[in-house]
Amino acid sequence: MSYRDLFSKIDCQRIIIFEDDFKQEPFQKDRALYDIVRMNVKDREIYLNEIKKHSSGTERKIRAFLESVDRHFDDIGNWNDNVAYGDVKSFFKCVKKQFSEYCAELEKIYAEIKDNEIDSVYGIGEKYGIGVTHPTQYDALFDDYILFDNRAKSFRIYSDYSAETAQLFSSEDIKCSTDTNCVVCIIDNQLDNTERAQEIIKDIKESCKPVRKNIVGCVFSSKDSYEEIDTDIYFEYASKSDVENLEACLAKSAYNYYLSVLKKETLDGLSKAFELAQKSKGIAYYLSQKAQKEGESEYQIINDWLHLLTVNSQTDSNNIKRLITLSRVINCLEYTSDIPDAFIQKLNTQEAFDYKINEYHLPIAAGDIFIDDNNRWYVLIGQDCDMARSISRHPKNALAELLPAEVYPQTNFQKWAADLEKVSIYSFRKPSSENSEILQVFYRQRKFLANEILNLCAYNVDGGCKISLKKELTYEQKRLLPVYMVDYYSTLQKYFSSIIKIKNLAKDDFDIINNPEQMKPERMSTLISITDFKENEDQIIFGLRRVCRLTHTYVFYLYKLYLEYRGRQPFQTINLAQGNEVSLPVYTKDAKTELLCTVRQFENPNVSNPKKWCWIISQSELTRISCKLEFGIPKCEQNDIILDDEKFIIHLPDAKFLVVEKAKDKIIFYIQ
Repeated sequence: MSYRDLFSKIDCQRIIIFEDDFKQEPFQKDRALYDIVRMNVKDREIYLNEIKKHSSGTERKIRAFLESVDRHFDDIGNWNDNVAYGDVKSFFKCVKKQFSEYCAELEKIYAEIKDNEIDSVYGIGEKYGIGVTHPTQYDALFDDYILFDNRAKSFRIYSDYSAETAQLFSSEDIKCSTDTNCVVCIIDNQLDNTERAQEIIKDIKESCKPVRKNIVGCVFSSKDSYEEIDTDIYFEYASKSDVENLEACLAKSAYNYYLSVLKKETLDGLSKAFELAQKSKGIAYYLSQKAQKEGESEYQIINDWLHLLTVNSQTDSNNIKRLITLSRVINCLEYTSDIPDAFIQKLNTQEAFDYKINEYHLPIAAGDIFIDDNNRWYVLIGQDCDMARSISRHPKNALAELLPAEVYPQTNFQKWAADLEKVSIYSFRKPSSENSEILQVFYRQRKFLANEILNLCAYNVDGGCKISLKKELTYEQKRLLPVYMVDYYSTLQKYFSSIIKIKNLAKDDFDIINNPEQMKPERMSTLISITDFKENEDQIIFGLRRVCRLTHTYVFYLYKLYLEYRGRQPFQTINLAQGNEVSLPVYTKDAKTELLCTVRQFENPNVSNPKKWCWIISQSELTRISCKLEFGIPKCEQNDIILDDEKFIIHLPDAKFLVVEKAKDKIIFYIQ
């Protein structure tokens, strides 16, 4: 993303640069008037009023000249292409062919402005960039944004932070920031050999009380590193030796401001939602009845309702539109190693998996993940309404349906990414493990389990499918469990007590009746028989334990794929770890080419840099690029070439080798 795109998204009103490397050149009339002509119109008016205080006559002459130039300012097209930089007289030549009489008048007005008149107010224009040469580190900023259009964007240059400068900055520049208009500050920490970044940022923070101002920026310095990042401000350090990082730092600062706005909007919405909830007389009864009927916990029902109120409370469409626009600055953020992989992994895990369900004694639901005593994994599938239990509802199906799953390390991508009979979900963590892994869920096999066994997990903080036949629920369990689950517990105690009595009386005969498929174990689809338990004092224990639950988005997607597979005609499932097809510019070792190469990139959620992801190139695409580069036809045996490492080497004719190398935003081909 260019500076132009970034600043348009944040509605940049003015750029403030604190930098003593900007130098005002010795006075030249043509250069001074050229800069004044191209000034931002609002800035120009401020500048002219400032001149008027020193010399009203000079102000009148300059204003007359500007009014004359403005008549045909845009008629010559692009100033950067058609007018020599710093030479206002070249504008006269551009308009002379079309407007000869106008040009003669313009030249007359120009001649009436004496050199000494302009020179006397020349210094006033330094902060407006008049006659100022910018350092090379700012080339991209000026070329791509400030001077890209015919009219310059509003900017200020301060070579010090004197009391006068501080007053101007606080009284004029900062006030340009509004909810919809941003002020950008770029600060060199060294001004007149004194570290001033901390002082400037302190003044910015003071201006952000009690409400944060729409100010973004960074510390751009070649010597002393200084930055300040907190909930009130984001000024990251960028070295002048790494000019490209300046834009990224500004983008991150803008994104930080976006988060602060989003935080305020969210908190305001929550406040309104709670206020409405507290004032609603019948809401407590309504929600409790809904929870009882739907078979959900009161806690979940209340949370869902408050979320709905929060969303509906954000009624200001202009605010929402602004938030949408601001959020797009994230497109400016490129790969960085500042965020630790462990942090990313934990965020990804929290997005996909809920490990608190056992602690809260939540009833079973689709997406619940189980492990048996043989370390085999299963995922509960189906519709919650079919398996829900409430005061007035019983599960519609006598048996619950589970899909087998396996867990793999998040490495060796090529071993599992192309498996189209499973859905793969990143960032799964086994109990007591810090390592992120892949959970692969199978569609072809189904296992069935009695609801009575499955429901036992909700009563135990470790998720175990077990029950005491004599002990009552603890006080803590009764507080957290829905009322209908408390009542159901005694029913389960009676049920399993009866199972034990029948099993003891009937012995093997009961097993045959309970599981007629035992004569064909290869076809057995029952995960655990109702009699397949261990006894420990007054407890019966089944070899199954609930570990966590997939979050809603992932459950919906899994169930969608499962239903499509069950009703396939035929069907090949799509992995959740889906590849994205991109067209990358092709480079050789020497230079960029005009070619684009189509690549499928499979994102690794633990790594931000695309070159460390797995890439797949089709044989036909590899051959096409190689032939276009006149390297020859590669000797490919497989249809898809997997680039799991950063380099891939393949044979070419004449005992040569084609090397394909991955980069962040390009792909490199060369012969070895």
